[in-house]
Amino acid sequence: SLDARVWVLDNTKTFTAVSNKPEFFPVGGSSMLPAEVDAMFRGQIVKKTVEHPVYGETMMLVGMPLKNEMGAVEGAVILNAPMRSLNDFLTKIQLHIVLIGLFALMMTLFIIDWLSTSIAKPLKAMEETASALAHGNYDVRVDVKTDDEVGQLGKSLNALAQDLN
Repeated sequence: SLDARVWVLDNTKTFTAVSNKPEFFPVGGSSMLPAEVDAMFRGQIVKKTVEHPVYGETMMLVGMPLKNEMGAVEGAVILNAPMRSLNDFLTKIQLHIVLIGLFALMMTLFIIDWLSTSIAKPLKAMEETASALAHGNYDVRVDVKTDDEVGQLGKSLNALAQDLN
């Protein structure tokens, strides 16, 4: 959980709603971050990291002015999220990315092993059989284990060896 805290201020810069720890911000109370609140009431969006005077920790603060249809600022919404929580959240995301990457690597290695077993090794055996046939050894045969295209090629080589023998 990001443990974010939301404040809503009215046009007199007093709190009308607080998402948690209301004992610090009674409805009707004033803001603890006057410079940031003043910027929002001038219509600016505020995004900054602050050492929060109430929560006593480093917080990511995002504040949005609330404007009426005429464009006048009627209030503000401020989202405070502890950097500790954000960093923990990002660390969890990084861990998940690493685990997914390792899983993908394992799947890739499994697929490569399967491809080498089912395609490359039989083709290598067929190449050795064809070379033996070319040198006059007509008794060699390919061990055919599948009925796919690779297996059909092996059966064809065996039929050729039988015909030449």
